[in-house]
Amino acid sequence: MYMNACTGFGVGLSAVLVALVGACAGAPPAPDSAYRRALERAVAEGRCDGPAVDGLWSAFRDWYAAGATIAGHDRGDEAAALLRQGDLFLVMGCPEVARTSYAAVPERYPEPALAALRRDAAAALHALPVPVPPPAPPPGPAASGRTNPPILLNP
Repeated sequence: MYMNACTGFGVGLSAVLVALVGACAGAPPAPDSAYRRALERAVAEGRCDGPAVDGLWSAFRDWYAAGATIAGHDRGDEAAALLRQGDLFLVMGCPEVARTSYAAVPERYPEPALAALRRDAAAALHALPVPVPPPAPPPGPAASGRTNPPILLNP
């Protein structure tokens, strides 16, 4: 008998242990591990957008999806991770990534047990600066009301 298939040892046949060690070594990393690595990459890159941030959101979605399939899974870890993620990106000068992180908490975690985390997310959202609207497009033919180019009578 063994205590834990991947880390514990106990009485058992060596062939069984070899098979279990091989199975554990080949097992994919836990989704939260992939998320942590993606967060580390995104923070190390220090950008507010790009492949590292996209990878971070992809890893979070994978973690969220995996957690949803586990009965009794405590989703508070995921919600707290989003709050920490928002805090990190805010310190990095990325308020829009922080805003998206904080806004995801009440959207994804409506459970009564997570009300305090939703309140924290709402307070963090409220404390963020007002988003800067994107610059207006330069005036052009569409801005003048024309829909067709002018017709030249004498070319």
